[in-house]
Formats: sequence, C-alpha cells, structure tokens
Amino acid sequence: MANQNSSEPTDPYLNRQLIRQTLASWRFLLLMALVPLLWVIFSAPVGFIRVLIAGNAGFVIYQCWRLWLDDHYFSELTPKNNQQAGIALVFIWQKEKLQYFSLQQRYEGAIKQLKYALASCAILWLIWLIALLFK
Repeated sequence: MANQNSSEPTDPYLNRQLIRQTLASWRFLLLMALVPLLWVIFSAPVGFIRVLIAGNAGFVIYQCWRLWLDDHYFSELTPKNNQQAGIALVFIWQKEKLQYFSLQQRYEGAIKQLKYALASCAILWLIWLIALLFK
C-alpha cells in the first residue's frame, strides 16, 4: 500500500504543472500591490506612512518578479537537466549552493517565496487600510 502522506509526488509532470500554476498567482499579487502604490502616488499625504507603503509595495513587486522568474525557470527544468541547470544558476546568481539543490528543493523554495510574497502583500494592505482610516 502506498504511503498517502508522502511529500514526493508520483507524477513529476503533474507536480511541475501544479507548481507553475500556483506561481502564476504573482499576477494577482502584483495587482494587489499596485492599488496601495497608486494611492501613494496620487493621494497620500507626505510623510513616513507614504514612504512605508511605497517601500512595502516595491518589496511585493520585487517578490512578484522572483515568482515570475521561478515560473519561467520551472518551464525549462526537468529531473534530467536539473544538475546542468544548477551549474547555470550558479553562474547567473553567484551562489554556490544553487548547484546542489534537487528539483523538489527548488519547488519547495519557490513555494516558500510565494508564502513570503503573500504575507508581504497582506502586511502592505494592512498598513494601507490603517493609513486610510487615519487619514
């Protein structure tokens, strides 16, 4: 009997497709970050809160770029070329540890990045809504 709680999927293609579809939510997060950013640009009073919201929006936009990049990396990565891709990623990002990650570790890292982006977007909206209440 197969272990139903196994974290290792049986179909690598399905796993890749589900990860890519999940990472595609960067578009939604980008739109969510643009709303407070537009408020900052057009109607926020000058002050600390304006800088705080703009900085947080910029951080969320950066995280969206990272998710977009991971999504595109995963469109090319397979279990067969993962090691070769690791060598290329070391060259691009100058981080030696990228060479030794398994494909599953790369997926887990991308999902972790998505969770950071979601939390950052939630914090951005919380700060923005508080700023709107006390404007």
